[in-house]
Amino acid sequence: GKGLGGDGATCIARVDDAGRTFAVGFDDGRVEVYDRRAPARTPTSIFADQTDFVSGLEVANSGRELLASSGDGTLALFDLRKRSLAARSEDDADDEMLCVRSMKGGKKVVCGHQSGVLSIFSWGYWNDCSDRFPGHPGSVDAMAKVDEDTLLTGSSDGLIRIVSVQPNKAIGIVGEHLADNPIERLCLEPENRRVALSVSHDNVVKLWHVGELLEDDGDEDEGG
Repeated sequence: GKGLGGDGATCIARVDDAGRTFAVGFDDGRVEVYDRRAPARTPTSIFADQTDFVSGLEVANSGRELLASSGDGTLALFDLRKRSLAARSEDDADDEMLCVRSMKGGKKVVCGHQSGVLSIFSWGYWNDCSDRFPGHPGSVDAMAKVDEDTLLTGSSDGLIRIVSVQPNKAIGIVGEHLADNPIERLCLEPENRRVALSVSHDNVVKLWHVGELLEDDGDEDEGG
């Protein structure tokens, strides 16, 4: 492995809760897994099964598996115990895959695309997505899971939206950064899943309260 020193790392994910093991994606499509307890700063596993930048990583099944989205349009599933590629979706180089999140208690995997579509995979069926949720006018660059049914999405138009997954529904707009400043990163405050943090090309970090939108949507569902 080439190590971590300035080698085009694009994303990182903590594999275990203690942070002893972590995975790093690179701009050439590699994914490397590191263990802080290892004596040398060399990866314990290297995967080279995607041909363009790794845009997102998501740990699944209590750290036994790792999902990786890529600019080559593929979603890969790695078996971390066997240190091997378990599955990969078909190439779709015309529509870069920019982020990935596991939903529905691990039964579904949602990916954001350059085209503005959310593709939804059913666990175990990796060749192609089982559902598509269009609607974003720009690319879906970042996602954060509010709960097992609800996502925040960050788009290239600078807007942060909240959406329901299966049923696929746009709930509302949380807020925005300066016009046409893509949302680079989204996350939720760990202790309070109703507070979100966003980072954009405008070099501003913003905090958002999403609880009211969720409560309003729940009231509509009960009333409808």
